[in-house]
Amino acid sequence: MSKIKLLIVSGSFPEIHCGISAHVTQIARRFVQSGLYDVGVLTSADERVNKTLANGYEVYDRIGKWSIWNAGLICREILRLSPEIVHIQNPSVKYCGLQSGTMSVVAWRLKRMAPDIRIVVTQHDIALSKRWWRWRFRSLLSSAEAIIVSNMRDYEAVVDQGISTEKIYRAPVSSHVRFNEFENVDKNTGCKRMGIGQKGICVAFFGFVLPERNVDVLIRAIKLLRCKHNREIHGLILGGAHGQAPLYYDRCRELANRLGLKNHITWTGFATDEQIAHGLACADVFVSLPQRGADMRNTSIITAMLAKLPIVTSENKHFYHDSDLEKLGCICVPPRDVQAVAKAIIDCADEKPDDEFLSRRAAMLDPEKIWSLHININIQAFRGDKPMDIDLSV
Repeated sequence: MSKIKLLIVSGSFPEIHCGISAHVTQIARRFVQSGLYDVGVLTSADERVNKTLANGYEVYDRIGKWSIWNAGLICREILRLSPEIVHIQNPSVKYCGLQSGTMSVVAWRLKRMAPDIRIVVTQHDIALSKRWWRWRFRSLLSSAEAIIVSNMRDYEAVVDQGISTEKIYRAPVSSHVRFNEFENVDKNTGCKRMGIGQKGICVAFFGFVLPERNVDVLIRAIKLLRCKHNREIHGLILGGAHGQAPLYYDRCRELANRLGLKNHITWTGFATDEQIAHGLACADVFVSLPQRGADMRNTSIITAMLAKLPIVTSENKHFYHDSDLEKLGCICVPPRDVQAVAKAIIDCADEKPDDEFLSRRAAMLDPEKIWSLHININIQAFRGDKPMDIDLSV
C-alpha cells in the first residue's frame, strides 16, 4: 500500500528560534513513525535550518521570503512537491506582524490552483490576538478542510471567526523538552551546571523573553524580595530574545543591572534542552506571566509541571482565566502586579505542594501519552473523521 504524500508547510524549522520549530520536528517524526505518510517539510531558505535533524523525512528549505506578495511562488513550490495533504503551521516568526496574513493568501490561491489537495491548518495562538485583528486568518481557516487547535481558548476564537465546529479538531500538546535523554538531573547537579549556589530560593523562567511575558515584572519582584523581605533569592532566565521584539531582552538585562541584581540573575540566552533540564532541576519555583493570561497551551508551564515545580503564573480577567491551572496547583496573579508576584513566589517556596501531588500532575502530562494523542487527532483531521470531544485540561 502506497503512503500518502504529506507536506508540512512551516516558516520555522530548527535552528530558527521560534516555538513552531520544535513543534514541526515533533510531529514530522511521529507522522513518519505512523507508517502512513511520505513526509516532507517546506520551510525557509535560511542558513539556520538544520536539515540533519530530519529523521525519515525530507526538508525543503526553499522559501526566501514569506509574504502576501510571494504567495504565488509559495504555491508553486508546494505544487512542485505534489502533496496529497498540505499541513500548514500558522503563524510562525517568519510570517507574523505585517506579514501574518501570508498563509491566508497562500491557502486561498492553492485551493483554486489544486482543489483536490486537502488543506489542514494547525492554528497556534489565535486567541492571543485582539478580536478585530483575527480577521487576517479568516481566509486561511475558510479555505482549509480541517483546523487543529491545542486548547479550548483557541477553539472558541476559531469558532468566533464563523468556522463550523464540524471541521475544528482539538489536539492537546505537551513539552518539547527531552528530559529522558539526560542522566543525573537533580538539584545538586543542576546548580553546579548552572553555576548557582543552593542557598536561598532559585526562581526560574523558561521561554522567549518577550514584552508580553512580563520578565521585567519578575525582575522587579526579585528585587522586592531581596530588599523589602530580606530573602536570599536568585533568578534564572532560561531563554533568549525573540525576533518580534529583540531589544526587550537587552532592556531586561539592563533593568536587572540597574537594580543591583547583576550577580543575582543568571541569563542563558536561547537554552538547549540540557540547559532547560538542569536549570529547572535547580529551581525551587517557576514563574511565567503571560500578559493575556496563561492557559494549558503554554508549553513552558507544562515543562515546569513535568519538572515537578511549584508554579506562579498569570490571570488576566480582561482576556482569560483558566480554572484548570488552579486545579493543577498553580498560583495565578495579575501579570503586572509586582507585589502579588513576589508574595506568590514566597508562598510557593514556603508552602510547596506535596511531592505526591507534583508527581501525579507530571504523570498526567506525560509527553509520550499527550503527543501520541495529538498525532492521532491530526490523522483524524487528515482523513476527515468526525472531531472527537477532548478534555484539554488533561
